[in-house]
Amino acid sequence: MTDEEAYDVIVMGTGLKECILSGLLAVAKKKVLHIDRNDFYGGESASLNLKSLKQNLDGMTDEEARKWCTENEKEGLKLGRFRDYNIDLCPKLVMANGNLVKMLIHSKVTRYLDFNVVDGSFIYQKKQEELHEVPTNPKAVWASSLVGMMQKYRFKEFLQWVIAVDPNDPKTWKGKDLKAQPMSEIYTYWKCGEAIEEVCGHAVGLYPNDNYKSDPKQTLTFIQRLQLYYTSLLAYDGNSPYIYPLYGLGGLPEGFSRLAAVYGGTYMLRTPVQEIMYNEGKVQGIKYISPDTKEVCTAYCKQLIGDPSYFQGTDKVKFTGYIARRICILNGMPEFKGKEAGSVNSCQVILPTTQTGHSSNIYICILGNPLQCAPKGMYVCVMQTRVGGNLPEDAQHEDVMAHTEKVLDVAFRKVKGVCVQEWISYRKTYTPTDPKKRFGEQVFIPSSMDATTHFANATKQVMNIYHSMTGTPVDLSAKPEDLNEEA
Repeated sequence: MTDEEAYDVIVMGTGLKECILSGLLAVAKKKVLHIDRNDFYGGESASLNLKSLKQNLDGMTDEEARKWCTENEKEGLKLGRFRDYNIDLCPKLVMANGNLVKMLIHSKVTRYLDFNVVDGSFIYQKKQEELHEVPTNPKAVWASSLVGMMQKYRFKEFLQWVIAVDPNDPKTWKGKDLKAQPMSEIYTYWKCGEAIEEVCGHAVGLYPNDNYKSDPKQTLTFIQRLQLYYTSLLAYDGNSPYIYPLYGLGGLPEGFSRLAAVYGGTYMLRTPVQEIMYNEGKVQGIKYISPDTKEVCTAYCKQLIGDPSYFQGTDKVKFTGYIARRICILNGMPEFKGKEAGSVNSCQVILPTTQTGHSSNIYICILGNPLQCAPKGMYVCVMQTRVGGNLPEDAQHEDVMAHTEKVLDVAFRKVKGVCVQEWISYRKTYTPTDPKKRFGEQVFIPSSMDATTHFANATKQVMNIYHSMTGTPVDLSAKPEDLNEEA
């Protein structure tokens, strides 16, 4: 075994979680080998141009996809230049004051990226069949038709209390026991109606369903989520708490990959893994096929990170369901209640489970030209949710597609009038089994990306894995206001 073949950490897959960990570990002076079987960065978090999307979802060859794009640039759908699209396979927006921003600044990945503020956040109301803007200030609360007049006063009082809560000082809890009382009781105390609970729980707290209301362990977490939303709004004085990297979400894994390379990390794309090696119950390394020589090579390591796809068919991961996805190209924005046409070029839309009857929220992310995701006048719209129905891992493709189309129909109806092209697909999700045993093996497997349009779950998992691998927490002391400053 030579020095060139020995690494502290080998990372398999260039999804966002894997790339963040690779970058953070390289900054911590770990010797990292990072490989991916694909010829692009990002894995399920990749951003693809229109030609690559046709290859990825329609199974076209490069030549076929290029011909399709060329024809549509000249006539037909008039989609514009395929290179002007950056379409996220798993779109997510970045909370301006969240932990991911602090990781970006601490690691100096911001030197490779630029961010802009997302124009707005909206919530669907079935009764009126309308998309309402989530109120972001007192004026917006009074103008909103989401809640009645009396509820607006209660909404204001409730939010003022939330902002004043110090999780470490029970004196600020106003007689409530936030460690023992569920949010259902807190809502009742403040006389919050269903509309307030819906906005706070789904559009601000970003919970995928209402289960949090009955769990006392979620009460403080919920309040901290509302406080994070508030401080993120203040960060850029915008109409939403979200920011987004120019040219697509795929810039994040690429940025962390560059960071790891700067600190001595080795990267190899188009590199299939043939075998993961173990010695006395601990990971020893991998055997992979060299992209240059096509020979089987060996690399040794002390710790291994891999996305779930590298462990399918083993007892190290378990199937957790399907995520339905509908990607649409729009030639205009859907109608938003109370917003002037043309005032929104990017946004998040949440269709709460309470409004659709589906078991999870449905999320829509719409991104336009100001974020360099589509040609001028065009928009990329991606809607996602968990499929539901307890479909097994070996379910027939036709059955899963039928569920996917059905569950996303309510969301598609809101953009159907401006949709000029669409793709319907789904992806399987997995999570690691028996984390304690995996820790003993020094194998760390992040779960598949979820259907939400935020990074709360992803960053929490990255922080937990990093702490387990290094024994030290991720440095979150960075100031979010330094995001676009030169590193």
